[in-house]
Amino acid sequence: MPTVSKFFGRNGLDSPTEINDSECVTLVNMHISGSSLSLRKGMQNANTSFGADPVWGLHRSYLVDGSPYWFASTGDKVKSDKTGSWADIKTLSESNKGVGFVEGGGSVWILPANTTDKVQKSDGTAGGTTNHPDADCPKASIGIFSDNRLYLNDLNNFGRVYFSDTNNTDVFREQDSSATATDGGFVEISKGDGDRIRGIGTLGSIKFIFKERSIHMLLGTSFTGSEEFRRVQVAKGTGTRSPRSVVTVENGLMFLDSDGLLRYFHGPSRRILSNLGMPLEDLTKNIPSGLLEEACGAYFDRKFWFSFASSGGTKNDQLWSMDMRIITETLESDKERVVRSGWTKHESNAATLGGNIFQVTNGQSDELGIYYGDSGIGIIREFETGTRDLTVAIPYEWKSKAYGVDEPGVTKNLSEFRTVTRTNVGSVTHKVYKDLSSTAVSEKNIAAYSSVYSVNSYGPSQDALGSVLQVGFSGSSGSGFECLAVQWDWGPKRKEPKDG
Repeated sequence: MPTVSKFFGRNGLDSPTEINDSECVTLVNMHISGSSLSLRKGMQNANTSFGADPVWGLHRSYLVDGSPYWFASTGDKVKSDKTGSWADIKTLSESNKGVGFVEGGGSVWILPANTTDKVQKSDGTAGGTTNHPDADCPKASIGIFSDNRLYLNDLNNFGRVYFSDTNNTDVFREQDSSATATDGGFVEISKGDGDRIRGIGTLGSIKFIFKERSIHMLLGTSFTGSEEFRRVQVAKGTGTRSPRSVVTVENGLMFLDSDGLLRYFHGPSRRILSNLGMPLEDLTKNIPSGLLEEACGAYFDRKFWFSFASSGGTKNDQLWSMDMRIITETLESDKERVVRSGWTKHESNAATLGGNIFQVTNGQSDELGIYYGDSGIGIIREFETGTRDLTVAIPYEWKSKAYGVDEPGVTKNLSEFRTVTRTNVGSVTHKVYKDLSSTAVSEKNIAAYSSVYSVNSYGPSQDALGSVLQVGFSGSSGSGFECLAVQWDWGPKRKEPKDG
């Protein structure tokens, strides 16, 4: 019997647009957090709109101690608000969806993601944004800063990873060997396989190089000495086309493979797990092929956040998160298991959410938070703070996660659904959803006009039979209500007795 108790606060009869932090907000934004639900606040914008072009690149820089500032890319413009207001600091030769940012060595490196523009070295101002000083620096779209070196892919040599001199990100070298440990150069990853590097991730000092159909570990930090580079292939036939889906999480890396399935590389065991919390894979495997590259993820608050395009979609229009604590036991097991469902879908009241890039603030000079670049227009959205959802009045609704997804072939029956609520005005409506439908198949209005808590039960009709079941409820807009608990019973469909 799933149970959720004391999972949101009191609505004190304010207008829907005046809900306080201590009161309930959009309940569809509530998270599975461990074994309960945690409060999620509304969204607010971190900027006024840049225009019709989506935000494709996003970075929060901490180069100036105590005064962090933003970088963003939209259309063919790279922008920054270092001076206190947003300004264009670089115009690229073409609009590009893959512009990246890497911070390290005292600068922010802008990766234009095309074969015309050079990597840019920037301090956040137009005058301080210039071409990388070394002609041997590759044209790049993805990179990391590690071991006091800048690591970059090369758009003209698909299988190469270039790296700068140690402690000098201004110097790159066109060489694949050196007797000097601090020299930069490049390493070939599975040379001659015709595959291209699509992503780079890290676990500690180990670099993971993702091609479309293979995954490789790059160990070591130099061409020579005790830390000499070594390449180890850890997977063949599995890779990624989605560079922004490669995210370091607890003890491993999450990534979307080239077939549209989310996978987890468990570092200690070097195992790759799939079926990460069905039924999300039923959605991701239908991502349009041309939009796989745009899927993106982030790790924040012990949750993996993931945005992608729905079947038939034209942009990232889905935003989900998975609490890693729910699946930690499964991921660290030596036995193959189906990973239990721990996904929460996030929806706004104005439109379906979707982002092209995430950025997590570090909590040192900022409040800890998560931001993303809107996939529709040029807005940076802050998901974790504020009391309003896209400036739209907040309805009082909640829907549970999907139950029974680990046995998708078994038809379930929801026998009873109970809430412990009290209301000042209005009522509460119980709702039942089946098979991930967005429309309730069964509803019952509970007229709980009382200042005393009462248990309200509902036995849904046979319409509630399904292979996957969810429950939900809503309160009348503008009415005051409080909910302390939700319980429901479900199980395999009961067999009817046979005559005779």
